[in-house]
Amino acid sequence: MAAQPPPGFSIVPPVKGVLASIEGVPTSVPFQFNPTELTIDKPVPWQKHPGGVGNVPTLEFLGPEPRTLACELLFDLLEAGGDVYAAYISKLETLTLVDGNLKRPPLCSFTWGSMLPVFKGVVEQLTTKYTMFLPDGTPVRATVSLRMRQAGKLLNQSEAAAGAAGVASRSMLELEES
Repeated sequence: MAAQPPPGFSIVPPVKGVLASIEGVPTSVPFQFNPTELTIDKPVPWQKHPGGVGNVPTLEFLGPEPRTLACELLFDLLEAGGDVYAAYISKLETLTLVDGNLKRPPLCSFTWGSMLPVFKGVVEQLTTKYTMFLPDGTPVRATVSLRMRQAGKLLNQSEAAAGAAGVASRSMLELEES
C-alpha cells in the first residue's frame, strides 16, 4: 500500500514548464526537469539630469525597458540512451533561428505552472553545455542556459526600416506644413 499524505495535503505531480513559439513554425519544448532557479530582471533606467548638482542629484527617467527572464534547464537521457540533441536541443535551437515567412526568430512563451504569469518574448541567448556522452559520441546530458527578452510586438529588419522611413517622411511633412 502506498504511503498516504498527511491530512489536508495531496500529492500532485509537478507541472512541467514549456517553451513554445507563438507564431511561425509551431514548436513546443516541454522541460524534462523544471528549473531550480528562475531570474526575472526589470531594469528601470535613470540618468543624472545635466542641471543637477550636489551629492543628491536630480534624476531623469529614460523610458521603460523590457523584462528579461533567465534560467538553466537540464536535459538527461542517459538511462534511456537517447540523443538529447535530437530530442530537446534541436527544438530549442529552432526558436533562435530566422523563420522564412517572418524573416526573424519567432515570438515565444515561457509557461510554468499557474502561479507565474506567462512570459512572452524572444530567445535572446541559448547556451548549451553537453556534459555526458555515450561511447559513440551521442550526447545524453546537457545543461541549457536560456535568456529571454520580453516583447509585445516584433519587427523584422525591413519592417523596422519601413517604419523608420514612415517616421522620417511624416517629420518632413510636418516641417513643410509649418
